[in-house]
Amino acid sequence: MRNAINQQKRSVPIDPSATVKVFVHKPRKTPDTYKFLANVSWEQGSEDYTFGFQDPAGAIKHHPIWDGLYPLLELTNIGGPVFGKFSGLVEFSFDFAVSDRVAAYFEAIGPQLGFDIRVTTERTELNFDTSLGGNIVTMGGGKDSRLMLGTLRELGLSPKIVSANSSRLIEGLQNVRSIETIGKRLTSRMLPAMMELPNNIYHGSGLGEAHLNRPLHRYSSYGSPFALKRLNALLKSLGTSTELHAPQSVLPYNITQRILSERYPDLYRGQYSTEKDAPKEKNLHISLIKAIHGIDYTDHCSTELFKSLVRRFVRANRKNEERQFGFRNNREVIVREMRHCIFLLSQRGHLPKQRLYIPQHWYEPWADKVHTYVNPQLNSKFLDIYLEYGQEFDRMNDAYQLPASLAALLALEETGSKRLEPEVD
Repeated sequence: MRNAINQQKRSVPIDPSATVKVFVHKPRKTPDTYKFLANVSWEQGSEDYTFGFQDPAGAIKHHPIWDGLYPLLELTNIGGPVFGKFSGLVEFSFDFAVSDRVAAYFEAIGPQLGFDIRVTTERTELNFDTSLGGNIVTMGGGKDSRLMLGTLRELGLSPKIVSANSSRLIEGLQNVRSIETIGKRLTSRMLPAMMELPNNIYHGSGLGEAHLNRPLHRYSSYGSPFALKRLNALLKSLGTSTELHAPQSVLPYNITQRILSERYPDLYRGQYSTEKDAPKEKNLHISLIKAIHGIDYTDHCSTELFKSLVRRFVRANRKNEERQFGFRNNREVIVREMRHCIFLLSQRGHLPKQRLYIPQHWYEPWADKVHTYVNPQLNSKFLDIYLEYGQEFDRMNDAYQLPASLAALLALEETGSKRLEPEVD
């Protein structure tokens, strides 16, 4: 399904501080379709924004709470028409009543997302009747979700797989629900799992998604344990015991890659993280985190392309050591991990022969450690597996090594304050 965004041509740039008005129409709701249309307008222009998903099995479990929660998650989050674009007031109105607690929740967290939120529509008290039980893993096909699946299976949790736009990437896997989204936005991949009201939803993430910035970076809502704590509190207040988890948030991506390859080789063989020979930084990242553990990467990155990408990355990052990532601040951890990998490969003589100077400070020893402070409530059964592949980060002696965004989490955890986000009444 195509992403249907129709935006008027504008003769002047967007004013980020402008007041934005969002009107959400009644959704189309059938057993196999859940589709929304929103009108987004500001002083200089407007756009129509369509989102939703289809379930070929016709198993969508509708509830009026989702009619308000889904649009507010989608429209204020990664890939939506507001996040990272506007910093003023965003007014939401709906062609139907929405849950009072959902509306209050988003009004409270708006400043954390980078703008103020006001819900001006009729509000009503709504509750879920129950949770339906079981465990779900959201599946994309890359290293993170495949490790999550392998770990859950090993621990005997028998998860159901909910996969979006990835039918060819999940061939051979059992107990799968495959849906098709409008666009590739993360929220429309998460909602089908949430709507099943299981006991637990597990989402593959990594250390970069967990770190702390203000405003929150674009993956925080589903990758940060602290942000998930906030969302779980909302779900509990609505009458369900469903909780979302991101256990791998304590792992740098190279450890995730190593565990998947060594511990779950059957799932590793199906990993699809990047297009073959794509000349992109993501291809280099996946190649580097494989290379430092002796894993072959040439099925998606030829030796010549690897050499070219390393050269381009080194030259660009030496010129711009203090890269700014804006609302993609998860990239800070990824880029510093890539520098670390290049330094290690250079020291081992494993880089393709070319004249490149690799700075000593690119060595980042924290990138080989398990960062338990990121997720203090992590189930010990997950942690036992992770610590087989990396030592626990020494917060007492090595905190000075951390990027500022991770150090902020460490400082917060050490003070005993867990209230990163507004609580739900």
